[in-house]
Parts: sequence; C-alpha cells; structure tokens
Amino acid sequence: MARLSQKQQEILSLFLVKGVLSSSSVHAELVHASEEVSLVTVKRALSAMAKQGVLAITGSGRATRYGITALGRMFAAVNAHEYCALEPDRRSGQSRYNFALFPAMPPEVFSDDELQLLAAATAQYESRTRDLPPAIQQKELERLIIEL
Repeated sequence: MARLSQKQQEILSLFLVKGVLSSSSVHAELVHASEEVSLVTVKRALSAMAKQGVLAITGSGRATRYGITALGRMFAAVNAHEYCALEPDRRSGQSRYNFALFPAMPPEVFSDDELQLLAAATAQYESRTRDLPPAIQQKELERLIIEL
C-alpha cells in the first residue's frame, strides 16, 4: 500500500468526521478550512484514493459519493491527544465492531523496518519468558490480550 500524502490524510479525516461526501462537499470543507485547492484537484485526489482502496465510490455522475473504507480507516492518521480531548459522544470512532477490518488488512501492512523491530521484540520476549512457569506465561498472555 502506498503511503498517503498530507492532503490525502486531511481528506480522510473529513470522511472520518462527516461520513459520505460528494467531491464538491469535500472541496467546500477544504476551502472552509482555508485550504487553497481547486475542485479538479480534489476530484483527482478522490479518484486516486478510490484506486488505492481507501475510499469507496457510490453512484455516478453528479450523484457520485465517496465514503471511507475499512482500509481507509486503518491508514487514516489520528491524533490521539485531539481524539481523547473530545467528549466520547463527539468522537469519530465507530459505535460497533467493524467486521470488514481484518479481511481488508493488506499483507504488507508493516514496513521492513517495522518487521525487524517486531522480530527483535519477539525474540526478547521469548528469551525473558523461557524460564517462567506455564501458569505465569498464561497469565501474562491473558494480560496482554486484555490490554490490547
């Protein structure tokens, strides 16, 4: 999956908050946020994002609407401090489990550097827990699962 540009991340954040939008609505929101961007540029960005699979297209012609996909939700940049500063009822998260999340997960979700970091952390974990009794290992695994 190609990385999203800053402009595409801004557009994704609009979809997280507003839901389904037309290209003209996205353009109006960006202009309202003091972004100088043409409607044609917005349409190109939306089309590219749809080809990447982060947006879904419904309708055609003037009735074309765009909505964020499960893949788009995975790759949308979220500022944790801003998100947690909002009241829970005003947050843009989903209200129930998204069953499309795991089937949409691309196999290349981690970069090579991230995979190396994960392998090193796994090796360190295994070396630290190798001599622990099975009951303690089970409790630590349960604690990890609960925290996740």
